[in-house]
Amino acid sequence: MADSRITGNAPKYNPRSPIVGEDEYGSMFIMTRDGAAASYFKGTWQPGITFEGRDLMEFVKITDPERIRTVVVQADAALRTSLRPRDAW
Repeated sequence: MADSRITGNAPKYNPRSPIVGEDEYGSMFIMTRDGAAASYFKGTWQPGITFEGRDLMEFVKITDPERIRTVVVQADAALRTSLRPRDAW
């Protein structure tokens, strides 16, 4: 795959996009400008940030718009299912 910096084909990063970070173990967090947040830890999406502030220093910010979109859609789907009231199942 060609380097997008060379080809110029990559979508531009939007600074208004959610902030998405990932660590070397696959844990992730999402923070949106309206205050919503979610964390992916040990294979499960959870509402809010489940990491300590010092842990976030180990995360790398994801800037690829397609990757951000994919992560946000996955988190949204997982949280909608997990937060659905039991009587709706």
